[in-house]
Amino acid sequence: LLLGMKSYTTAIDVWSIGCNFGELLNKKPLLPGKAEENQLCLICELLGTPSFKIWPGLEELPLYGRINLPACNYNNLRVKF
Repeated sequence: LLLGMKSYTTAIDVWSIGCNFGELLNKKPLLPGKAEENQLCLICELLGTPSFKIWPGLEELPLYGRINLPACNYNNLRVKF
């Protein structure tokens, strides 16, 4: 799981459903990352760079701070859809 997260929760399932709907609307893969770091960059470009405000516990993830995330403004979904 992204950033070394160890637990699988229903939040991951909800995220997956949202991505599936986006792919149905877009008729192509929403976040076609090649590896974890590339996947994180695509997520940041689409949704903005995660912060402690929108992702509680972010700083506790094992790989947080080890992977350089791009600084992106929050939420480009309206541009994409």
